[in-house]
Amino acid sequence: MGIFSKSIRIAKYVRNYADTVKRSPAYIRVYKNIANKLEQFERESKQTLKNDNFGYKDFCAFIDFLNRQGLKQNTVRSLADKLKFILSLMIRDMYKVNSTAFQVRIKSEFVTSVYLSVDEVKQLYYYKHYDKAQRIVVDLFAVGCFTGMRYSDYSTLNSNNIQCGFIVKKTKKTGVVVKIPIHPIVREILERYDGFPKYKGSKQNFNKVLKTAVRRNGFNQEILCEFTQGGKIVRQVKRKYEMIASHTARRSFATNAYLAGIPIARIMMLTGHQSETSFFKYIKIQNTENAEELAHHAFFAIA
Repeated sequence: MGIFSKSIRIAKYVRNYADTVKRSPAYIRVYKNIANKLEQFERESKQTLKNDNFGYKDFCAFIDFLNRQGLKQNTVRSLADKLKFILSLMIRDMYKVNSTAFQVRIKSEFVTSVYLSVDEVKQLYYYKHYDKAQRIVVDLFAVGCFTGMRYSDYSTLNSNNIQCGFIVKKTKKTGVVVKIPIHPIVREILERYDGFPKYKGSKQNFNKVLKTAVRRNGFNQEILCEFTQGGKIVRQVKRKYEMIASHTARRSFATNAYLAGIPIARIMMLTGHQSETSFFKYIKIQNTENAEELAHHAFFAIA
C-alpha cells in the first residue's frame, strides 16, 4: 500500500483517537461525541464519510445537520474546528484528505456573559449563612476570583503551590506557569483551612451549589441574552445568578484587574493568556460602566 492510498471511515478514526489519546475524560468525551454525530449524519444522509471523500460540500452538509440538532453557533464552530484537527491528524498518518474541507469557515459569535465586581465577590464571600458545603464552594470560587485561574487549576491548588509568598501553578490547559500575588481574602481562606479548600464533588455540582449561593445574595438582575441556535437568532432574558458558574471567577478577575488599571500585559502574565485577542474575550464591562469610567478621563474634560 503506497503513500496516501489508505482509506478509513472518519468516525472510526475519531473513535480510535479518543480511545488512545492520553488526555482528560472531558477531552475524550468531546471526540467520542464527534464520532457519534458523524455516525448519525451518515445514517441520515445514507453515505459513508471517508478520509478521501469528505470535502467542502459534505462538511457544509454536516454543519447543516448540526444546526438542525439545535446546537448553538459557537458549539457548531467548536465541533467543526475539532473535526479539522482530526483531518490534519489523518494527513499526518498518511491518509489522503480532500483539502476543500479546510475551506469551511464558521464565525465565532459573541456570547453574553457576566462577571462579579470586587464588591459583589466580597458580598458573596462575607455572607455568613452558608452550610459547610456551600462555604467550601464559595471560598474556592473566591480563590478563583482573586487568582484568575481556570476551575481545573484553582480547584486543585495545594500547599506546594505556595512558593516564596506567591501562588505558583503550571496551568493544566496550556502548560503555562503563572505566578500570582496572594490577595488578602485568599490569605484569609488559607488561614481558615490551613491551606486551600478541598472540594471533592463534580464540577456540575460545584456550579449548582454556586448558583444557589449567588441567588441567596440577591444577584437576580435581568440580563438579555442573544445567540444563534439551530441557525436562528434566539433572545432570552435570564437572571444573573443563572449565568454564574465556575469560569465566572476567571472572567471576574480579568475584568476587575482591567478596571483597576493594571496594565494588560501584566494581567495576561497572571492569567496565562497568550494573545490580547483571547484575553479581551474575558473583559465584560458594560456600556454604562465604560461611559462612567471615561467621563473622568482628561479627554472629556477638555473645553
